[in-house]
Amino acid sequence: MNVKIIVVCACMLIPFRIFAQYNSDTTSNSKKEQGALETKKTGATITILGALALAAGMTLFNNDVDAGFAVGIGGLVATTIGLPIWIVGSVNHKKYTQKAQSLTVRLKATPHQSGLALTYRF
Repeated sequence: MNVKIIVVCACMLIPFRIFAQYNSDTTSNSKKEQGALETKKTGATITILGALALAAGMTLFNNDVDAGFAVGIGGLVATTIGLPIWIVGSVNHKKYTQKAQSLTVRLKATPHQSGLALTYRF
């Protein structure tokens, strides 16, 4: 009976030990990089749609002052909101991309040199 309890406890500890050795830093960087890319795309979309709405509002302003003014102000607000989102997403995406590429392992195979190189850029 005691042996069965020990075996069950040992089997329950194996997954925790495997999980404890898991390096989540690369996974979290990848998730952060994807999140930054999504932020960058969202900011670009809002900015471009805002600029188009601003142009449409300016065109509408000649025919209907109230509608043109409303669409133009909406486009200006969307452009003003989208541009910082685009910039922050772009900066973060660049940061996480460079962070992922900072540690590289290369195999040198040239006629006068051969070997393994470990490079860490910071």
